[in-house]
Amino acid sequence: MKRTFQALLLTGLSLATVGTAVAEPRYNPRKMSCEAVQDAIRGHGAVTLRYTSTRVKNLPLYNRYVQNTSYCDMTEVAVSASVPTIDRERCPVKLCEHRDVERHRFPWLMND
Repeated sequence: MKRTFQALLLTGLSLATVGTAVAEPRYNPRKMSCEAVQDAIRGHGAVTLRYTSTRVKNLPLYNRYVQNTSYCDMTEVAVSASVPTIDRERCPVKLCEHRDVERHRFPWLMND
């Protein structure tokens, strides 16, 4: 009985992980136009973009890019960024960045 429960638990966790991976597609922006990258983000809400650095040889770079803040965690906000595409060195996109909620809501209370 205990082994059956453990097997079911592991299967459930595996499926949950696979479901998350399938829900958010991955793209190489260097093989896409800027418009295609932006369309993919709009179409899915959030995607992972992965490409190789131009400054450091063979260094893979990747991040999660989003349509807007609603695709970020509660403590994050969508900020402007850029990625290289086949037709542009800096294609405008957005990514989630941590924000200091108290500083954001009550800036006059902060003493920096």
